[in-house]
Amino acid sequence: MHGQRAHRARPAALRVAACVARALAAALILILGALAASAIAKDDRMSERHAMVEAIEHMASSMGGGVDHIDPRVLAALRSVPRHEFVPRELSHMAYSDRPLPIGLGQTISQPFTVALMTDLLQVKPSDRVLEIGTGSGYQAAVLSLSARSIRLRSWRSSARAPR
Repeated sequence: MHGQRAHRARPAALRVAACVARALAAALILILGALAASAIAKDDRMSERHAMVEAIEHMASSMGGGVDHIDPRVLAALRSVPRHEFVPRELSHMAYSDRPLPIGLGQTISQPFTVALMTDLLQVKPSDRVLEIGTGSGYQAAVLSLSARSIRLRSWRSSARAPR
């Protein structure tokens, strides 16, 4: 008799476990959906990034000196990286203007054209590994990370203290 009760209890326990698993999966799907919707809703600055990239393309084509265009992979990275996330909140409204902005500790985030030009001149290939020293805001590193196999960061503080 005891064996029959245990036998009947197992399928009931499995049904409860399956029910709990389905509920957890549904909750996880809802949470992930909400997070994705939130990320999309927060990125209401995409048109500003596209305008910034168009301005960079125009500057490069009119610059001369051997630079007539920026690599399309660099431009795609600039379109993808939300520059406003790398500047202080109070300067966020100026994030996509082509000018350096202060980020604290006497440092600035480079103007977008400078980031585009430096990244383009590096000619980073998808198989490359990049070491960036003096990361600053991290914007240049974020742009580079979309072009290279891997990127390693070293802050200017830790570089200054490193033994020579």
